[in-house]
Amino acid sequence: MIPEAFLKRMEELLGGEYPAFSASLGEASLRALRVNAAKMSPADFAAHYGTPLRSVPYAPNAYYCPDEKPGRHPYHAAGVYYVQDPGAMAALAGVPALSGLICLDLCAAPGGKTTQLAERIGKDGYLLANEINTPRCRILQGNIERMGCDNVAVCNSDSKSLAKEYPDFFDFILVDAPCSGEGMFRKYEIAETEWSEENVRICAARQTEILEDAAKMLAEDGRILYSTCTFSLEENEMQIDAFLSRHPEFTLSPFDAAVCEATADGIAFAGAAHPDLLLLSRRFYPHLAKGEGQFFALLSKSGGVTRRRSADPVRFTAEERRLCDDFIKKNLDLPKEIFLRLYDGTPYLTRVELSLPRHRVFSPGVILGSFERGRIEPHHQLFSAYGYCFKRKLSLTKDDPRVAKYLAGETLAVEGLSNGYAAVLIDGAPIGGVKIVDGVAKNHYPRGLRVR
Repeated sequence: MIPEAFLKRMEELLGGEYPAFSASLGEASLRALRVNAAKMSPADFAAHYGTPLRSVPYAPNAYYCPDEKPGRHPYHAAGVYYVQDPGAMAALAGVPALSGLICLDLCAAPGGKTTQLAERIGKDGYLLANEINTPRCRILQGNIERMGCDNVAVCNSDSKSLAKEYPDFFDFILVDAPCSGEGMFRKYEIAETEWSEENVRICAARQTEILEDAAKMLAEDGRILYSTCTFSLEENEMQIDAFLSRHPEFTLSPFDAAVCEATADGIAFAGAAHPDLLLLSRRFYPHLAKGEGQFFALLSKSGGVTRRRSADPVRFTAEERRLCDDFIKKNLDLPKEIFLRLYDGTPYLTRVELSLPRHRVFSPGVILGSFERGRIEPHHQLFSAYGYCFKRKLSLTKDDPRVAKYLAGETLAVEGLSNGYAAVLIDGAPIGGVKIVDGVAKNHYPRGLRVR
């Protein structure tokens, strides 16, 4: 049951638009598929998926969900797409010029915006994805592995600790702030039961602290994208107005026109010091576009300094280095711009050599594997991110009956592949790996992901 106090607040905010908004709360929520162009081109996806698709007008490579259970399609397991609320896609879709930036996602789980940002910054960019909640951080890491992101490190820290480690460091910071969740009422029943005006105030105070920490980590001429999935003034326009008053070095920047067309302007309130909030902040409403409630604002910093920390020296033992080099030589053809590094005994691959957090790192990059009795045991993330680079590839189509067997963890009969590790590809998209032994593919798909 949607709280009456919330409905009253929304009626006061929306005025004549309230009846349409109220009616939309009784409609079913709608999800979308954001295609991972790093694994499959949108054109190939549309041709192979098997169901007619309708594009999300403001989000490139995104389509409204064509079926009720998109998580059961083998393309989902292969990281060909991420199932995401179309409203949640809008914030990053509307931000221009992200390619090649050094970025931080400060409140990253479950990973929808994280993987969207990882794709936007490209191979030359770098993203540190942070999530303070440990169970949610595991979910985040799982989604990053599934999507094959090779430009992301994951940590499990708090914003204050990161601000001490990374002053003036990042070009772009995403603050998808924890909030009262008013925009999720029709999607999650728990959002209704947890809502209260007191919780709105608690969330607003927490958001203020996170934004202050983000500001400390922003490099010269950097930007902060602030977003919530709620409607309250306290967590949105009032939050940004107060931040701008505390930080005159920041101004608001516009979003792309397609996103503006799908969203409403910000809401005025008594005592606002920055009237440009009305036009430059955006509100995503379910009665105006397909998707759940969102608010977002893009904060741009003038001037400042940039302080980058290089990666710590690599300290492989001679035996560790030999094992890694031997494994790569036998199994992979890696591009020259990919570096082999070591973090806390874990060998990993990265394109950008920057210092990692000193504590609570979940994943330093694409994990090569683990040292096991004089050999490297490859990690699932290696197959998902660099399956294209394996010398041996087991190529299947989504309709091949061996796909279901592979996802169930069964061995497969293969022909024409020499002994050694091989990547498994579905319609060209890496999904995992196997070890070929005399014509038999021994399954390396993680047990926790298997579907029987």
